[in-house]
Amino acid sequence: MDSVNSPTGLVIETILRMRALLVLISLLILFGSLSPTFLTSNNLTILLKHVAISAILALGMTFVVLTGGIDLSVG
Repeated sequence: MDSVNSPTGLVIETILRMRALLVLISLLILFGSLSPTFLTSNNLTILLKHVAISAILALGMTFVVLTGGIDLSVG
């Protein structure tokens, strides 16, 4: 029996695929437990506003790279 097809192998493979999401959830739990104001709606709104700028730039740069006009400078 292959180690990839065993239940343990499938669990490990799933964890490796989702490791970024698992780290994000772990950080949310950690910071949420360290600060009572971290998971408030006001703070999450501020976080989303700050992340939106980088996300829009990253999306634009992704389209530039995918269309072949490789220019990695932003700004």
